[in-house]
Amino acid sequence: MVFNSLVGLRNRVRQAHSLIDVQLKRRADLIPPLVACLQGFRNHEAELQTTIATLRAQAGTTRVSAVASSLLAVVERYPDLKADQSFNSLMKHLTETEDRIALARAYANDITTFYNTRLERIPDAYVAQLVSMQPGSLFVAAGFERKAVDVKFPA
Repeated sequence: MVFNSLVGLRNRVRQAHSLIDVQLKRRADLIPPLVACLQGFRNHEAELQTTIATLRAQAGTTRVSAVASSLLAVVERYPDLKADQSFNSLMKHLTETEDRIALARAYANDITTFYNTRLERIPDAYVAQLVSMQPGSLFVAAGFERKAVDVKFPA
């Protein structure tokens, strides 16, 4: 029973470290396309604002009659821009993704610590020694693949 329990724990440690990789892959797959989409929104809205400002400047240089002034007021209403909602959505996704990674890391370290403790307790230590079970290593973030995704928008 002790051996079977230790094998089950060893497999949960492996699974926990795999869950970290799953969440890191999710971040790498999700965030760059969201940023690219948001850049497209931002560029479109910047062009739209520039066009509106140009049209307003052109309209201001001509004489406006009484009927055209009411038309100008309707035309000058700014369109409903959506980039701010997209930025909020991106921030939500970034936060959720980093939270998932943090939870996966915490779980991996918790289960690894539990496994390592079992390997040191009696009678588990004797069984683990008989079958050469080694303690698991705690998760330590290192390397470029573990780095958070850099979210930058060109000026």
